[in-house]
Amino acid sequence: MTLQTFRSEEVLQRVAIQTCDIGFALGCEAGEGMSGLRLRCDSVCLLPPAHPLAQLHRPLTPGDLATTVLIRNEQDPAQQLLDHVFRQAGMHRHDPIEVSFASALASLVAAGVGAAVTDPFTAHIARNQNEAVTIHRFEPALPFEFLILLPTLRPLAPSTHVFLRAFFELAREEGILLQVEYLPHGEALFGGAPPWLP
Repeated sequence: MTLQTFRSEEVLQRVAIQTCDIGFALGCEAGEGMSGLRLRCDSVCLLPPAHPLAQLHRPLTPGDLATTVLIRNEQDPAQQLLDHVFRQAGMHRHDPIEVSFASALASLVAAGVGAAVTDPFTAHIARNQNEAVTIHRFEPALPFEFLILLPTLRPLAPSTHVFLRAFFELAREEGILLQVEYLPHGEALFGGAPPWLP
């Protein structure tokens, strides 16, 4: 098995030309030669070690984060939605750092550089790097949406089923609540509803 990281546009291309078994992508729609699943969950607020807000036992809001150094993602749909929420709240953000990949965001928060509002998977990566990182609910709720894409012109590899079962089991263990829907022809691609789907 080979695991590689690419921008979503390249993931789409690789799945469309059938050169990979599975792809995860943000901010896009499935094209020709692919199907799969659309997943949604709520974004969370990720605080670095020893952050003053870490002791709060309630969801964090834009007002709470107004004076906190925030690490932002590039202009993907989730970041645009977060920008809109801060504008609606009349809050200015101090976000001098922008990253291209979630792994970089996780590492920066774990190292204490700043906080972030991000997807719960990235949040758990950061906490695995540094257990002093804290994860909090964020209000208003911000949906995080992504696609699991599969090539349609060849049968699913056995390793794809193994990988997806492990992915959904990990989400359950971490308490990540996923809403899942099939993309067109997705259920047929799986040969029916797999037992590991939530």
